[in-house]
Amino acid sequence: MIYTDETPVRYQNVLPEAVMNEVFDRESVLDAAIQSELMTRSDHISGLRLAIHLSCIALSVWAAVLLTGTLWIWLAIIVLAFFIGTVFAPFHECCHGTAFSTPMFNRYGAALTGVLFGVSWRAYREFHFQHHSDTQDPKQDPEIMMDPKNLSPWPRSVWRWLITLSGGPLLFSKLTGLGACWIPGGTTRFATLPKAARIETQVISMFWWCVMLAALFELPGAMPLLAGFILGHIVEGLWLTAEHSGCAEGGSILARTRSVKSNALVRFFLWNMNYHSEHHGWPGVPWHALPALHQRIGDRVDIQPGYFRLYRGVLSAQRD
Repeated sequence: MIYTDETPVRYQNVLPEAVMNEVFDRESVLDAAIQSELMTRSDHISGLRLAIHLSCIALSVWAAVLLTGTLWIWLAIIVLAFFIGTVFAPFHECCHGTAFSTPMFNRYGAALTGVLFGVSWRAYREFHFQHHSDTQDPKQDPEIMMDPKNLSPWPRSVWRWLITLSGGPLLFSKLTGLGACWIPGGTTRFATLPKAARIETQVISMFWWCVMLAALFELPGAMPLLAGFILGHIVEGLWLTAEHSGCAEGGSILARTRSVKSNALVRFFLWNMNYHSEHHGWPGVPWHALPALHQRIGDRVDIQPGYFRLYRGVLSAQRD
């Protein structure tokens, strides 16, 4: 089945893994055999990448502890912020159920990385899959529907640019959810629905409360971890803003999203999520197959040469 702009998609009572095996590109250029090959998951490949990613976070915390009392600690925290900010990539992939071939590993991976990302994987999955269904629809896409005039187009002022690229709105949404999960009857779609997500959000909330308390008592590693979590939202803001801002609000799914070329280091820790148009067109394709998918359909997507070059070009056009 191919979803088009006229096909309403809702995920209630549908296994998300099955939904995400569908093709959202209305004029698919891939035959069934190629699609099947590209959608092959791998426990080994994703397990190794996740182990490297989490190890980099642990090593960065350790480096920050060793550098405590020196100005070099801030370099370690900046590096840590990059690794924590990009942990959204494996979290996102595991929520899709495409990282590992074993479903249980996807659930465990999503739960583990969700703690570091600060969001319940169950809540995010519902939120995110509606985003796939209604990408850039001002009335339906949960990523923009709360303020479509500001969230769909590029920011129009210096203040809006700073807010957006700082990742502040995402951090605010997380903190709202981490607080609302303790309020009887309090709900935020981003963090407490469905009901099971409330318990997961409470666990995540307790983890970060413990980190904050540990930081107050100056326990080793706590302050760098907390600072890395907060500053990591700048990484997320710079990364995620490029995915849809300024794209069309209708038409082909490939017109409603954007891909960005980047260097090997960034691609490695983004788990190839810079190929975002490819991901939206074929969300069942795992991260490690996105470069191959890009080679096949790259001429049909909006591909930008780099994140900073993209923003520089947009800002230059706005000044003109």
